[in-house]
Amino acid sequence: MASLRQTHPCVSIIVPVYNQERYLEECVQSIRKQTFTNWELILVDDGSTDSSGEIAVRFTVIDSRISYLKQENGGVSSARNAGIQQATGEYLCFIDADDSIAPDFLECLVTISHEKQSSLTVVGSWLCRQFPMDKIPALPTWGMFLRRDVVAKNELKFPEGIQPCEDGLFSHFLLALTDRIAFCPEAVYHYRQHQQGNHHQILNQTAKILDMVPRWFSLLEEFYGSRENLLKKKSGHIIRFIEHEPFEFRLLGMPFSPEEGERLDTIIRRFLNSHFSSEECLASGLHFPFQVFLQSSGFSDFKKKLRHIEQRARMIRKISTLCPIPSWRRKARMQAKELLEMIDNIHKNISF
Repeated sequence: MASLRQTHPCVSIIVPVYNQERYLEECVQSIRKQTFTNWELILVDDGSTDSSGEIAVRFTVIDSRISYLKQENGGVSSARNAGIQQATGEYLCFIDADDSIAPDFLECLVTISHEKQSSLTVVGSWLCRQFPMDKIPALPTWGMFLRRDVVAKNELKFPEGIQPCEDGLFSHFLLALTDRIAFCPEAVYHYRQHQQGNHHQILNQTAKILDMVPRWFSLLEEFYGSRENLLKKKSGHIIRFIEHEPFEFRLLGMPFSPEEGERLDTIIRRFLNSHFSSEECLASGLHFPFQVFLQSSGFSDFKKKLRHIEQRARMIRKISTLCPIPSWRRKARMQAKELLEMIDNIHKNISF
């Protein structure tokens, strides 16, 4: 691996920083401990009001591979875009300031990306298991290891003023533009979950999501509107993105009031009906709850269908005990169990 370190173009690691004094040092130290050493680290201080800036500056003094960029608070997308503008490496890698990486993280990714000549390498065993490609509509930012020239050539940027889903939209566009994808399950990224993390912060912000979803759809229309052939070719990719983000993550995954749920249901249906036929939607290998959603006439009808599915599953479970054939009995019980688990998960946020 020594020769690769000396000859292979460097990796530009971009770390947006906003008030992460508690975790930043651990993050940077994990990068400095990499077995692959030909990298640059760009710490983008997005207007921190704690000691994050001082910590970042201290690292620039002790390691010449580290640079510090300070800007007024503009959000994580603005910080990542600023880092991309300053990057000089052949590859781009994004790490959050409260996360860290295993010592051989970069070595694994550079090796695989170089061997496969990939535009995008998927990071980590969990994400790699989610493929094949026709099932993946988006990736988290930490899950992408990119060739910088692909981003530059297509003038891709993280959408600013959008959160959450800024990483989902960026990766969705990238996945639509390239099929040169490699996989690196050996690359270990340590994702930290805590109450101040973006995921926890957004869970109860239903009003914000209702404002954001139409903006997500506008960005999809803007991206595909200038690429008409791509829109036709990637219709399934877009539909699965709608299933993944505004439907599963939001409508089913957040505690909307009945009125908010009705509104979000209408927003999603309006977008789908404007761009896709019923046949296109249902031909995309979708999850069962989204199939039920697409086959319903509205939010009330969707909930009615879910209620009927629940009743049917309970009936199957009850009747299965009377079945004299063990294999049929097991199959019926398994079917009922899967349906009821699905319903229980939906029930956490939607009453029907």
